[in-house]
Amino acid sequence: MIKKDNTRFWFFAIIIGIAVCITAIARLFPHLPNFTPVGALALFVGTYFVNKKLAIIVPLLCLLVSDALLHVNYLQGIREYPGFYEGMWVTYLAFAFMVGIGMLMYKRVSALKVLGAALGGSLVFFLVTNFAVWMTYADKSLASLLTCYEIAIPFFRGTLAANLVYSAVFYGVFEWAKNRYPALNTVEA
Repeated sequence: MIKKDNTRFWFFAIIIGIAVCITAIARLFPHLPNFTPVGALALFVGTYFVNKKLAIIVPLLCLLVSDALLHVNYLQGIREYPGFYEGMWVTYLAFAFMVGIGMLMYKRVSALKVLGAALGGSLVFFLVTNFAVWMTYADKSLASLLTCYEIAIPFFRGTLAANLVYSAVFYGVFEWAKNRYPALNTVEA
């Protein structure tokens, strides 16, 4: 009987566990707005997970867990804003788009492509989520759309910074580890 090597599975499990913990902790304490690893995780699993349904589920589940923790804190009066809110599906959709961006790099990962994916993913997230916010405005003029995007620039900075930092960490560590541990080159996840 051939023994299956689960090295790649456990490596991804550790990365995902770290991302979930960082996301939950970062969102519970004061931090740069939108500076969480969820976007980078979405790009990363989109690139490396063979099971694309799982690639979409993982970052959304990470976000759901942290949203649930935020909501519990809201219900206890610890936080001012709830974790669950009307329109949150748009945020989840934007992260699913980021998984798709990560999928574009499958088997063609390079530092430049990771940088482009982090920038592109941040921009897609910014455009999609803030367009949805604008759609709730009574005034649907171009001026109000531009104002909506202008007001959201601090959030874009946090998203971009987080995607750049965490993508560098996730992709960098994995590429380094693949060179060091050949079992990680086995495509199973």
